[in-house]
Amino acid sequence: MQHCHRLAGEGRDFGPDLSQMEKKYTRAQLLDNILQPSKTIDPQFVAYSLECKSGESHVGFLIKRDSTEAVIKEATGTQTRVLATDIAKLEAQKLSLMPEGLLQSFTAQEAADLLEFLTERR
Repeated sequence: MQHCHRLAGEGRDFGPDLSQMEKKYTRAQLLDNILQPSKTIDPQFVAYSLECKSGESHVGFLIKRDSTEAVIKEATGTQTRVLATDIAKLEAQKLSLMPEGLLQSFTAQEAADLLEFLTERR
């Protein structure tokens, strides 16, 4: 969790803040989002692929795009700025940056405990 999300002020500020999940989703919706992260992606967490004319590429969330530059927030937390004149291709991805199969190594009880933990602040 701490690699991509924040919870109670701790972790990496990349994916959605898990402290707010219980306000936004039911348990069933949370489980569905974990099991199928690409099924429904919040617009602010759509992944973008940016290819530079130099051949360099970046993947992350599009923070800004205007006539002068694009800014991508990568999973490392780094914000990469690329001048508009240096962009070869910038496109939204259909797949979430959250990987599929996160619960494969969990027992049913561990998955239930995770859902309880994420929703206990109601």
